[in-house]
Amino acid sequence: IKDEDGRENDAVTDFRWVTASGLRMDRLSLILARPTTGRWHQIRRHLNGISHPVIGDNVHGDKPTNRYWRDDRHLLSPGRLMLHLARIELP
Repeated sequence: IKDEDGRENDAVTDFRWVTASGLRMDRLSLILARPTTGRWHQIRRHLNGISHPVIGDNVHGDKPTNRYWRDDRHLLSPGRLMLHLARIELP
């Protein structure tokens, strides 16, 4: 992943699939992500890179999918990202 200065840095995120529901545009998955490196937007970039963008991510996400969840399903408020922190550990 490139940093804000354009330098390439290694980035590793471990993912664990929890559950999924729906079909086609309604398809959602709940996953647990554990980044082992601390790069900006790392989880968002990795999920988008495997064609599973975070809903509501206007930078690294999928515009048609975001439009669907915002306009047709009324799930998203403007600027709302479906990425939530469950636990944080500080050194």
